[in-house]
Amino acid sequence: MFKFRKKSVVEVFTPTSPATITFVERSSVATKIREAVVTPGKQLVLFGHSGCGKTTLLANQLGREEHTLVTTRCTSSTTYDQIMLSAFDDLGTFVKMKRKKSNSFSFSSSTSASYLAIRAALSTSGAENESSEEMRVVPPQLTAQNLAKFLGEAECCWVLEDFHKIHPRQKAQVSQIFKMFMDSAGDHKNLMIIAVGAVDSAREVIEYEPDMRNRVAEIFVPLMSDDELMEIILKGTEYLNISFSERLIELIIQYSNGLGSVCHQLCLNICFHHKITKRTFRNVSIETDSFEYAVIKFMESASDTLKLAFDTALKMDSTQHQNDAELILKELLEFEFNEGATYEELWEKVRSKKDKYPEKKFNSFLEDLQIEKRGIIVRYNNSTGKYYFENPFYLSYAMGLLSKERPKKFDAPDWPTDLEALFTVDTLESFDSQMDVMSDAWVRFIYFDEYLKVNTQKNIQASRKRMHQTRWTVKAPPPPRRVMMRGKR
Repeated sequence: MFKFRKKSVVEVFTPTSPATITFVERSSVATKIREAVVTPGKQLVLFGHSGCGKTTLLANQLGREEHTLVTTRCTSSTTYDQIMLSAFDDLGTFVKMKRKKSNSFSFSSSTSASYLAIRAALSTSGAENESSEEMRVVPPQLTAQNLAKFLGEAECCWVLEDFHKIHPRQKAQVSQIFKMFMDSAGDHKNLMIIAVGAVDSAREVIEYEPDMRNRVAEIFVPLMSDDELMEIILKGTEYLNISFSERLIELIIQYSNGLGSVCHQLCLNICFHHKITKRTFRNVSIETDSFEYAVIKFMESASDTLKLAFDTALKMDSTQHQNDAELILKELLEFEFNEGATYEELWEKVRSKKDKYPEKKFNSFLEDLQIEKRGIIVRYNNSTGKYYFENPFYLSYAMGLLSKERPKKFDAPDWPTDLEALFTVDTLESFDSQMDVMSDAWVRFIYFDEYLKVNTQKNIQASRKRMHQTRWTVKAPPPPRRVMMRGKR
């Protein structure tokens, strides 16, 4: 059982930060990380799809081993110099905090002299001034070897987030840092550099420095299973004292596509929709009525990259009579993300919807969806011979945008059948059961009004009382009364 403290809902469902309350122990991957962390000189590359839980696994595992993290986040424009300076700055912040907590902390005399010389060089050049940040230059003393020494004595692990985004020209230099950390591990057993990135990141590290092949632990973090996603939902709802219906849980899992971050975001949106900000005093049951809101909010909050990719993919020109790209993507949604679809399977799906659809056009748009022209939504795997969505985020976004399973807002009643059945009821119980069949409130209001004219005074009073309690409202104007009464006569 949880030791309940009234934490905010954003601390329970955390789509953009490592989970703690809803952390799921993925034993097979966690064991590999733990073995790599405790092996001296072993460096680590953690790779997998964005949002599958790499950072959460790493943070929780290193926290148990009492390692301190110095994190550098990489982008496509990040240079080798910026990576070095970022690590040195974060190390400086950590050292200040540690000295406040414990006055006994200090570097060795030689290390301290090098550290202070670099700080002085940066300060003298005005590098600590925010306005001149873009002009910062790495001092000659700030080498990979010295940085390894600083981090080793401070007992910190250096994490490079989104390593795959670094430009290829810079990756060769960053790979040299890996090698230097390995060579320095003999002096500092807890020294480690961890690269976190997308699929194939490990291969990119090794191809720039082949000597590291046996000294780098390459750990793939797979997409989360349905049971693991369900565990996130159940832990979060139990902590908040709320209950999701079985169907709602199924929908969340389906739309998450193995991504823990999407699961967290959908759950958070549902809580926001019901104005749940922390643990509730009484248990609140939530059905599927809020799921469409959650999906729409997820699509609205999706990054500009996702929106731009799909806008590019679904753009139509004046020669098109239908949205061909949308047709192909809708059919690709019918297949599981990990299974994908062969050319023949996808073509058969399209033909089943459009029997006269030209194969030449199908080929053209399928190829375009794999290149920049159409946003690179689809990828082809040569080893399996199948087509997939580029990543699970694209699949989740496509489901929200194109899926046919979104809830309907209004179901029109069958007027002749329902009216005939209603006007032939004899008891209040029969009336109530027939009313349950009606799907729209304004229809119920009219039926109730007509029923009053043919029922007893006792039932009239009881029905009026019930109408007042349920607060039926008119959503749309009713059909003309005369038409209805004439049909009755």
